Amino acid sequence: MLFIHLGALSGIFIMGGCYLASRRNRPAPGTGGFAALFLAAFVLRLAAASLSEGFGTDTACFAAWAERICQVGPGSFYSPEVFSDYPPGYLYVLWLLGSVRRLLGFGYYSAAHLVLLKLPSILCDLACAWLLGREAAGRLGRRQAFFLCAAWLFHPAVLLNSSLWGQVDSLLALAAVAMCVCLIRGRMYPAYIAFGLGLLVKPQMVFLGPVLLVGTIDRIRASRQAES
Repeated sequence: MLFIHLGALSGIFIMGGCYLASRRNRPAPGTGGFAALFLAAFVLRLAAASLSEGFGTDTACFAAWAERICQVGPGSFYSPEVFSDYPPGYLYVLWLLGSVRRLLGFGYYSAAHLVLLKLPSILCDLACAWLLGREAAGRLGRRQAFFLCAAWLFHPAVLLNSSLWGQVDSLLALAAVAMCVCLIRGRMYPAYIAFGLGLLVKPQMVFLGPVLLVGTIDRIRASRQAES
């Protein structure tokens, strides 16, 4: 419990520090600065992933599901005799991970296997930061975008969820961010695709259905006003 409280407090300090730094009147970091930021975040995540088995129950499920779908294929994966509470979207990701593990011969629960199981979430962390940074750069400026990326990439909750616990919420977060960015830009079909992909990974994406609905209504109203 103490560790959780310390993580929450450090997250507040990190976000506050990034906000204050973004307000300083200094030149914006260049492409090299962004590259160094993302590389540091990636290396830190790989190191954390290799040192922790993650949330044991979920790690065991992901590892077992990856092996099962490699053995029987997606058409025969679901069975009354086998526990599985995930929709099929993430199972295709596990199919790829299981195939890579077999190809490279990683030992079960070895450091390489743990990193492999967590790699999709780690990459989605980076992709979320990239989407947020790109949107912020166009609306606020490159300096603000840089520290927004830093706040996301080094927030303890984001880091611990994907790299230490090995959860897949980063995939859902990426779908949600992509959907919202598409709605802001008026790109409705990509927004629908992002929403659908999110649902295929975790059903909790349905809670963003009202956001998509409001965005759709707003787009229809804007189109009608433009025509009149």
